[in-house]
Amino acid sequence: MTCLLSLAALIAQGNQPQINIKFRALAINYPHRSAIYMEPDGGTPMRIYPNSRTGWINYSGPNPITFYTESLNSKKEKVRTPIGSIDVSNAPQAPLLVFSQSDSDGKQCIINMLDDSLETSPAGSYRIFNFTTKQIAGMIDNQKFLLDPKATAYARVANPKDFEVTVKLAETSEGKAKHLYASTWTFSENFRYLVLITPSDDRTRGNIDIRLIPDLILEEQG
Repeated sequence: MTCLLSLAALIAQGNQPQINIKFRALAINYPHRSAIYMEPDGGTPMRIYPNSRTGWINYSGPNPITFYTESLNSKKEKVRTPIGSIDVSNAPQAPLLVFSQSDSDGKQCIINMLDDSLETSPAGSYRIFNFTTKQIAGMIDNQKFLLDPKATAYARVANPKDFEVTVKLAETSEGKAKHLYASTWTFSENFRYLVLITPSDDRTRGNIDIRLIPDLILEEQG
């Protein structure tokens, strides 16, 4: 039965358009401890870590890309289970795939694709992504922004000599603002920062979760 399932998956993939792409990946709210594969059979396992970008991953195969985990069935046979897929036909210059849990109990994941190029997110900057259904107004340092649901914003620190920046976020609805978050973040002009705002069940935090992911930019990368 396992062979038949693998063969069926390979035939289905053979009917899909082929693509060559290089991407990085990270996970949020999705602590996947086992290896992940991009093929229904064979291939090289990869690890996707929480709150940290992988190195560049090369993929050549059918589009959309389907990701799998591997486990043993009742007969101690290795079987692969799809956990999510993404269409990369309109991928940006430097795609970053962000894996997040679809629900608190499920094993499936949601995969979002972001533009992670140095042109859009240089050193000394913040790139903010809003994965919630809220409209969020914010300020980082002296840069103000308004984020629609599923949208992105950009902020660059005016004085790169500062070592801390003030951050404020509020939910806006019908012209009114509701406080969500206020803090001070450490800052270095040698890093760029990815800010991911995701839904949360924690009402004390305004039902949002904020992930700040630093990325050291070396001179030869610029």
